[in-house]
Order: sequence, then C-alpha cells, then structure tokens
Amino acid sequence: MIDVVINLGAPKDMKDGANRVEDVCIALANPAEQFIKYLNICAGQEVKGKTKAEAYASYMELTNGNPERKELEKAKKAAKEELDKAIDAIDDSTEEIKKKKASVKEDVHNLIDKSESMNDLDANLKSAKEAVDALIKEVQGEGELKDLKEAAKIQIQSVVDDQKDEKLKAILQDIATPALEKIDAAKTQEEITSILEAYQKDIQTAIDTYAKDKELAAAQAAAVKKLATLESKAKADYVTEDMKKIITTAKEEIQKAMNMLLGGTNWLTMVFILVAKAGLIKKSNSICNVIVGV
Repeated sequence: MIDVVINLGAPKDMKDGANRVEDVCIALANPAEQFIKYLNICAGQEVKGKTKAEAYASYMELTNGNPERKELEKAKKAAKEELDKAIDAIDDSTEEIKKKKASVKEDVHNLIDKSESMNDLDANLKSAKEAVDALIKEVQGEGELKDLKEAAKIQIQSVVDDQKDEKLKAILQDIATPALEKIDAAKTQEEITSILEAYQKDIQTAIDTYAKDKELAAAQAAAVKKLATLESKAKADYVTEDMKKIITTAKEEIQKAMNMLLGGTNWLTMVFILVAKAGLIKKSNSICNVIVGV
C-alpha cells in the first residue's frame, strides 16, 4: 500500500498530499474489505483488486485521487451526522414516534446519498432539514394535544367526583363516560373544545333536571349516553356528518321534551310525565335504531 503511494510520485499540491496521507491512515486502521468500500465510495464506482494495494492503485487510476469526490463524501457524512443529531433529540416516548423517527432518518439518509455534487448536496440537505422540521412540529403538536386531552379528562371527571349525591353522581357518570372516550379519540384542539362545550351543556341540563325530578333525570342521562356512545363507537360507515346531525337533533329533541314536561304543574302534565318516564329510553333506543338502519 505504501509502495503504491510512493510510486505515485510527488503530490500535485498540499491538498493532494493531505488526501494521500488520509488514505494511508484509513488503510492502516481498517481491514481490506472496509478500505475497499471506502475507495468505492470515494471513486463513485467499484475499484478493482482484492488487496489494499491493488484497490488503491485502481482507485488512483480511475480518479487520479480526485479530491472533489472525497470532499463530497465528507460533506455527505457531515450532513447525515447533523440530521441524525436533530432527529435523535426528538422525544420518542411512544413506539409510534420511534417508528416515525426511524422512517424519517432512513429517508433523509437516502436523499443525501443521492447527491452527485456539492450543489446537489446543498439542495438535498435543505429538503432533508425541512422533513426533520416537519417531524419536530408533528411530535410537538402531538405532545400538546396529549396534554390538552389529559387536562380535559380531568375537568370532565372532576365534575362527577365532586358530587356528594351518589344517585346524581351515577347519572353524571353516564354522561361523562362517552365524553371521555370522545376526548381520547379527538384529533384536534377544536374537537376537544367542542366535546367539552357539549359535555358542560349536558351536565348542566342533567343537574337542573335532577333538581326537579330525579327519575326523569336518570332516564334523560341514559338516553344521552346511548346517543353519545353511538356517535363515538359506531362504525365509521354509519357515523357520517349527516348521522352526527341526526344524533345532535335527537339529543336536542329529548331535551326540549324534558323542558316541556317539567314546565307545567297541572294534573294532566303530571300524568304525561309518568308516561314519558316509562317511554323515554324506549324512544331513544328507537332513534338509535333508525340511525344505524336496524
């Protein structure tokens, strides 16, 4: 190997000399197989020979020790290290994030490897950094959404847990359970806000109804729970935007009926309340069946 370097004669310049010294050091520090791989990369093609000396002689014949190619390979290595450092710094608390990080790392490495010139490398490195930045923003967004979900679930459950009346607590839990499931499935902050607003409205209605008629409040909560569970758990094929509107309308109709029932005090209204208590859940079941077409 050293004989081959000597036979090349004097280096053309300082840079050429430094490259030859570097090549010799790499040759001494690595087995023939690894050194030949290094030469293949530097040459941009496969060199001939099975020994270090044969491979290096072939490399010099093919490239004349082309320093530009070596500089490109060094720049590629530095670019990968820079990208890896940014990717490795991303929180990987879940398996899903770990898989995304591994996928992005593989993609950006492949992009860097495709660079055939320094100009190519500059452009590809810019695209690779954009991909890493996108991943960072995505993971940060998921983290923020996770925090919002946890805060929302605490808010929902605390309303139930703060109740001293066990019957009222059970009624409110029927409303809280599907709301908690919806929070877990939420994809955006807007969805979480909408779920909380609907929950607060349903909770207040249940509390107000309970103050007037405990049995009717329980029936109402059961009906609302059925409709909410249908919306959050039914197959996606069923729950279209139109279906959601039907469910919302059904809940509103139940509430309107409740308000009408509790708004009067004459004997005829009281008889109607007793009949409604027996039929309210049956009516909600019928609405659910119509929605899913059974």
